[in-house]
Amino acid sequence: NGLSPWPRCRVQLVDADGTVVGRITLLRARAVEAGESKQEPGRLTDSGTAGAGDGGAVEILDVQPEGKRPMSLNDYRRGNRWAAGLVIQSS
Repeated sequence: NGLSPWPRCRVQLVDADGTVVGRITLLRARAVEAGESKQEPGRLTDSGTAGAGDGGAVEILDVQPEGKRPMSLNDYRRGNRWAAGLVIQSS
């Protein structure tokens, strides 16, 4: 754990029905401009961004699924459900 990136954020991905479709740890992200398509806080887009409380957005770069190795968001999306409209909730 001494070489683990810090801080990390454990979240769950929830669909419109309230069903948890995945649990991940966010390892790396960066703030970006929301542009014209502002999302409500925590709501995901197809491009890998989530709305932020200040009207901006956060681009998710690296994640770690439960019980798996860290990976880029693109690698995670190849084998797991990631669709616009999912919501990130603290777990």
